[in-house]
Amino acid sequence: MSSEDLTCQELVELVTDYLDGALTLRERLRFERHLAECEWCVDYVDQIRTTIHLVARTQGDPAD
Repeated sequence: MSSEDLTCQELVELVTDYLDGALTLRERLRFERHLAECEWCVDYVDQIRTTIHLVARTQGDPAD
């Protein structure tokens, strides 16, 4: 593993920023390179994305 490689723990810490589009280009590329090699992290990101989507749906539109 080189110093440029992202660990699973680092990915977990950055997942919200990744999904919000708040990572720098360099961080995003490191994040996505890790995803290309780690099925566990792909599943984790999918679970977080689904959770965010479901929470947003249950909160509804405040204007309703």
